Amino acid sequence: MVTIKAARCPELDELAAHGLSAGSCCGLAVLKVGTSRMELRVGLAGRRQMEVTVSEAEKAMALEVVDLVLQGREDDFLALLSPRALAAIPAAEWRSCARFGRGSKAEEPQVIGKMGVWVIVTARTKVKLWMSQKIKLLVFKVSVDPGTRQMEGFTILDQIPEVQAVPSEVQLADAWHFGSCTKAVTATLAAVLLEQEPRLSWDLTVADALAMAATASPSGHALAAVAAQSAFRDVTLEQLLTNRGGLWQEQDPQTWSYAWDLDREAHSTQEQRRRYYTRVLALQAHEVGKYEYSNDGFGLAGLMLETVLQESWEELVRKHIFEPLGMTNSGFYAMGASAPRGAQRNFIWGTRPGGPGEPGTPMDPTEGPGADNPAAIGPAGVIHGSLEEMGRWIGHSWLGELHGRSCEPWFVIE
Repeated sequence: MVTIKAARCPELDELAAHGLSAGSCCGLAVLKVGTSRMELRVGLAGRRQMEVTVSEAEKAMALEVVDLVLQGREDDFLALLSPRALAAIPAAEWRSCARFGRGSKAEEPQVIGKMGVWVIVTARTKVKLWMSQKIKLLVFKVSVDPGTRQMEGFTILDQIPEVQAVPSEVQLADAWHFGSCTKAVTATLAAVLLEQEPRLSWDLTVADALAMAATASPSGHALAAVAAQSAFRDVTLEQLLTNRGGLWQEQDPQTWSYAWDLDREAHSTQEQRRRYYTRVLALQAHEVGKYEYSNDGFGLAGLMLETVLQESWEELVRKHIFEPLGMTNSGFYAMGASAPRGAQRNFIWGTRPGGPGEPGTPMDPTEGPGADNPAAIGPAGVIHGSLEEMGRWIGHSWLGELHGRSCEPWFVIE
């Protein structure tokens, strides 16, 4: 059995402090691998931003108010208003607010933070636009007093405001955006699947893999047809996973813009990749066989895997990487997207650069388009998790114990 011990290291903490830029965090990790034991030494520096705490009572009542609006329950909404709120604004205008979300079929709302006395709540809903659907984010600002069971104010916003955040020390269990380390996970996934699936091989070509998409959907049929005639048709899985598939470091601007459009629409991640690569594969290839770092190349490799296995890249990673290694806090896309309703979120906020000599400003990675890379290139850069879990994956990869080579489970020594 292989065990892992993860702990802070003062020397690495000091080294991490030298890597800080204004308003940011820095994490370093050194993994010492033995025959039956691993030691992960972690250095952390900086102050990550955490949202101002919203009490459970405030959360519950704010969510109750938003639920009433989404259901169009005007009378129940008005019954919660305080006398002061009713005196300030006519009942007819409050009723108009209560009717705002009627028929929206919004997904379960979530509290994302606080701004002064206001609790900020979001909910996602689908809006039909001609032949497609788009995701619309509804944003509500609610002021409640759980002690008196009264609502003092309610506002509908056009966008998410800057919620209050307080700095606190980075912790060992905090989740980080892994970014392009996702590429190594995708390559490891391919190696694991190749041992189990005879339809996969390192020499599998783009055209042969994507031909299997022809019966998946109309977009799959279009993808297979384009792949068969593409300049990338003979590019292999191995070439894509070694950045030698003829794809580019800088994406085509129009195609890249389309990736973000797809991310805002109500499509599955597989559907987004099928549509995106139908356009990518129609472009002219760079020199195949020559090294060129490429997000599009790894996204295409992930699309090949999920097309052959008929299961999304995300589910394949979860099933063959996360679950065997006990990576229960790792996930995909915006780190706030998978948090349960009302859950405390412990992840590193991003930082928008400030002006010359000015500190950066915190950027909340909440659920919603633009909070992470688009799903079109998901296999190239959308995984997040703690440094301990990342060390667990790296250690298993080095020891060659992932899947079939060692069945003993991992556990963490505190």
